[in-house]
Amino acid sequence: MPHRKVGTVGTQAIRPWIAAVDENGKTIAVVQAGDALAIRAAGLRPSILYSMTLRDQAGQIETNSIMSDRRGFVHDTVIWPQIGIDDPRDLEPIPVEKARKHWLSQAIWITLKDTRKKAVSKTKVTVSDQVRPL
Repeated sequence: MPHRKVGTVGTQAIRPWIAAVDENGKTIAVVQAGDALAIRAAGLRPSILYSMTLRDQAGQIETNSIMSDRRGFVHDTVIWPQIGIDDPRDLEPIPVEKARKHWLSQAIWITLKDTRKKAVSKTKVTVSDQVRPL
């Protein structure tokens, strides 16, 4: 059986990428306050632990570990259950309206790093208060 190259799908090489996705799996650049922030990634080395960092203009929000599957994918994974409603940096809960006002129009950068702490892919989402149809 031929050896599959790292970062390939079938016989085609793909670059590592990460994207924010909605509950339907559609790639997004804007997330509504209160929604879950989920990501998807591909083109990664198979079965490797990566770190995923969230940042805003004030600095690092949080870092989590995430593992690629045997094909180098990270399937849709929630990384912030209620974005714009809370702040993982806060030790004490703050009122929801105050949190929403703070996060409104804020850009959040998502960076995926390998075991050597090298950034392999980045993306950005903006928190919105825009109402979407159900």
